[in-house]
Amino acid sequence: MRALALPVLLGAAACAVAAGPEGDPARGERAFAKCYACHDLAPGKNVAGPSLAGIVGAPVAGRPDFEYSRALIALGKKEARWNEALLDAFLADPEAVAPGRA
Repeated sequence: MRALALPVLLGAAACAVAAGPEGDPARGERAFAKCYACHDLAPGKNVAGPSLAGIVGAPVAGRPDFEYSRALIALGKKEARWNEALLDAFLADPEAVAPGRA
């Protein structure tokens, strides 16, 4: 399932829902509306959740300036880095990917 591409997390201005390699920025902005209360897109700007800037390719639960849940730390031991497939799965069903994350 290649439902979500997240160029914003690579440093672009808004996340995108994939319609192709470029994604659909307008749909992505609407999708991100569910995330912005807890996450910021500015590098190093943590809110209730860590900044999502540069998340694709970043270590799972690897930002030194954020305290992660046990579930995300455990995921980081199984999955070294966030990639599009892992993000797609996590965004579709976080509990299935990181059980006990709440």
